[in-house]
Amino acid sequence: MRHPDGTYDLTIDDIHEIREKNYELTKNMSSSELIEYYNRKGREAAKSLGLVNHEVADSVLV
Repeated sequence: MRHPDGTYDLTIDDIHEIREKNYELTKNMSSSELIEYYNRKGREAAKSLGLVNHEVADSVLV
């Protein structure tokens, strides 16, 4: 359930589903592909949360 402030109530089943999807996405990736995948996701999260500006995120978070 999504709350007006944008947060969610996650159940154990929701968390398991998220983990299963992440496993399916990454199970055949090499170590370098995994590093790039998680770095890209981290940069996207930092940008969307406003923790860094776009130029800094693209150049510093490698």
